[in-house]
Amino acid sequence: MKRNLFSFVSLAVYRCVCIVAVMCFYTGAALAQCDNAILLLQAQVTNFSTDYPGCTNVGNLAISGNDITNLDGLSSIQAVNGALNIYNCPALKGKLGGG
Repeated sequence: MKRNLFSFVSLAVYRCVCIVAVMCFYTGAALAQCDNAILLLQAQVTNFSTDYPGCTNVGNLAISGNDITNLDGLSSIQAVNGALNIYNCPALKGKLGGG
C-alpha cells in the first residue's frame, strides 16, 4: 500500500514539474528578452528580426549611422527596458517627429 501511494505521489510531482517547465518555456518565448543591441548600419536595422530572432524586449538599444534611413526593421520590438539612444542619423531627420 505504501509503495502504491509513493508511486502515485511521485507521478503527480513529475507531472506538475513537466507542466511548470512547459509553461515557463512558452512564457519565455512570448517575452523574449535580448541584451543590448547596437545598430550602426541600415542593414543591421533591416535584419534585426533575423539577427535577434524572437526578440521583443531589448535591454538597451543604440542606433547610430549615416546610412540609416528608416527603422522599419525594428517593428518586432515591443519594449526597450533600458536606454534608447538614436544619434548621428542625419538621414532620419524629420522622420521621428523631431524636425
